[in-house]
Amino acid sequence: MSVQASIRILLLEDNPHDAELAIAQLISEGFRCDWDCVDTRDSFLARLAQRSYDIILADYQLPAFDGLTALKLLRRKDRDLPFILTSGRMGEEAAIECLKAGATDYVLKDHINRLGPVVQRALNEAEEKRKLARAQAALGESERRYRLLFEKANDAIFIIDATEPNAGRIIQANQAAAAMHGYTLDELLALNIRDLDAPNTAVLFKERVAKMLVGAWLVEEIEHRKKDGTIFPVEMSAGVIDVQDKRFILAFDRDISERRRQEAEAREFEKHYAQIQKMEALGTLAGGIAHDFNNILSPLIGYTELCMLDLPADSPLRQNMAKVLNAAERARELVQQILIFSRQGESRQQPVRISLIIKEVLKFLKSGLPSTIRIKPNLAAAESLVLADPVHIHQVVMNLCVNAFQAMQEKGGTLSIVLTEVDIAAQEPEVKDRLIPGAYVKMEVCDTGVGISRMEVDKIFDPYFTTKKEGTGLGLATVHSIINTLGGRITVQSTPGEGTTFTVYLPRERTGQDTRSVDPLPDVPTGKERILVVDDESTIVTLLQQMLTKLGYQATGYTSSRQAYEAFIQDPRAYDLILTDLTMPEMTGLDLARRILAAHPEVPIVLSTGFGDNISRERIREFGLRDLIMKPVIYKELGLSVRQALDWGRTKSKY
Repeated sequence: MSVQASIRILLLEDNPHDAELAIAQLISEGFRCDWDCVDTRDSFLARLAQRSYDIILADYQLPAFDGLTALKLLRRKDRDLPFILTSGRMGEEAAIECLKAGATDYVLKDHINRLGPVVQRALNEAEEKRKLARAQAALGESERRYRLLFEKANDAIFIIDATEPNAGRIIQANQAAAAMHGYTLDELLALNIRDLDAPNTAVLFKERVAKMLVGAWLVEEIEHRKKDGTIFPVEMSAGVIDVQDKRFILAFDRDISERRRQEAEAREFEKHYAQIQKMEALGTLAGGIAHDFNNILSPLIGYTELCMLDLPADSPLRQNMAKVLNAAERARELVQQILIFSRQGESRQQPVRISLIIKEVLKFLKSGLPSTIRIKPNLAAAESLVLADPVHIHQVVMNLCVNAFQAMQEKGGTLSIVLTEVDIAAQEPEVKDRLIPGAYVKMEVCDTGVGISRMEVDKIFDPYFTTKKEGTGLGLATVHSIINTLGGRITVQSTPGEGTTFTVYLPRERTGQDTRSVDPLPDVPTGKERILVVDDESTIVTLLQQMLTKLGYQATGYTSSRQAYEAFIQDPRAYDLILTDLTMPEMTGLDLARRILAAHPEVPIVLSTGFGDNISRERIREFGLRDLIMKPVIYKELGLSVRQALDWGRTKSKY
């Protein structure tokens, strides 16, 4: 036999010779023995308290103490050591009694050669018991951990009967499952899982169980129903487990209501983002159209103005030309609206007569209205002014009127627009809507259409909210933004089936006049200075030269910004002012201005453009330029801008 690891032995023996004989036998069989020998009860208990042993060899019968009593004492102390009895003689009944009491085995002293195999077997069994105990302890710890996981998990966990007639019966569930469905745990354990399924989920229960019974592990999004009837989405992960010849379904359910909401907010954001991209693309296209249209309008307006200047005031031809100019002015304003839409136009606040804009909008829309819709204007405050960008006011009126028409397009009705002046005192109800007490123009746009529900009224000014099948949901949000920016307020009252009234308050301008109604050819300041004109459109260069010449200036024109720069560098003193277009090939107007101002910062430069590119007067002055003129260039605006820039230049030293 191979050499064994050292074993610690406690011998209960009163005969030293027998003790040595037993140890010698074990050593002869390859055991390495570390042993103690005792022969009394007290010494036996003392040794057990002092040391740990691998095995106990006890004589069955001692003068003052016996092996059976020692065995009972050992087991009473809950010590599960291998215990082998040795005896010179032991009857069968005594042996059976000892084995029942917990002895591992027994060996007769006259068969001491059996001691080695018996000890080895006892040690092996003890090791197996220890392994089993460790495994059971580990299993218990594992079960404790899994129980803790089961009870503390955030997801619902179910153990469900998988076989008929009780298929679907909830065998076990965790607290999260009860809380998720609004039940107590006891209530939940009295239910079948189908009681928690929404109707559209319950009908497929047998089909799902059949799949799981043949080995499928299912991961699906289904709908469950809470105790109060609320339907909510869950992600189910489930499969069959076998426990002692029985089959169960282990199911994990996760409430995905929040995930669904976030996903919905994300198809909605994507939808809105796509719409924004579409609007931006349309804006870019509109800006390009406006740019080309401005180049067409520039000679139309400019040459019409030049012709009128050469005609007597009472000439019928001049009156006809004035009508052409008025039409061109309306086209110019339309271009400005397009530029505002494409975010490329400059917003300019001025005194605006709202009644005129209302009339223009109604005239524009009336041709496309069905005969079932009647317009009823009441513009009592016809002369009232507000300080605003006329294009923005046009947007407000247009949006409100279009909304009214759409609300009545199926059954017809009446659109009423009422314009009045109101003076709001501090104690009046309107102040509660955050209006500052003062003088206002009040505009009411009323329709007799389908109306708006209370829930929709609360969201009507939210960006992207719309009740229409087509549309961006930006119209009323834009209206709300414009009115708030002007220091006004807009409110809405509606009754489903009866109609809607939008009420707009805008601060009243007590002084000034609508600049849109002034004489198209007033007196304009003139001069004699030398001006360098740069534009890549030859017709516009020629027109500007003629207009400046009419104003008394000496104008030199170039269609190439690079050639214009070279001409200026060769003789800077030959020019008192530079008038340049913004968008040109080779070198933009801003690039031309930067190069000139780097060498001659005192030279006045005026920029013209029909395509704003987010350029404003404030921004161009940051670059050192004096003014910005929007195309098509008007005779009056050109004269005023050039004169102001030249007068500024006089205050600087000559370059």
